[in-house]
Amino acid sequence: MKITVESTHAIKGLKEISDNISDLTPLMKNIAGFLADVTEDAFQGEYDPTTGAGWAGLLPATIKARQKKAHWPGKILQDRGELASSIVTDFDSTSTQIGTNKVYASAHQFGVDSYPDRSGELEARPFIGFSPQDAEEIEQLIVDFLN
Repeated sequence: MKITVESTHAIKGLKEISDNISDLTPLMKNIAGFLADVTEDAFQGEYDPTTGAGWAGLLPATIKARQKKAHWPGKILQDRGELASSIVTDFDSTSTQIGTNKVYASAHQFGVDSYPDRSGELEARPFIGFSPQDAEEIEQLIVDFLN
């Protein structure tokens, strides 16, 4: 395939894009910040950031334990706030990551059939992810970066 551009304005614009594309770190930083905001909003609103569906309610054993500790009602997944505060982002010139180092995070993100020390299964309460609307906002971050 061969593309010929004869417009000096277009050539200048393509050169600027090419120069910016050599280091995507600022873009990846912006995307990381956006994903951190989406995750924080999910914790605050107690919903799945991918679907917008509210999280499953607390298990009876959890309610009972929180009532004894005076943590009632408290927010779901925020008994001590450790999971929400453990969310970190990382980025470099080509990628963005978001996650946590808490070993129990995957049990909450994906759910488990039998949860130790609890009665019944632990339903998934996804806190990391993004919706189609969020994907559009990420696309706009990319467009803004290229502009």
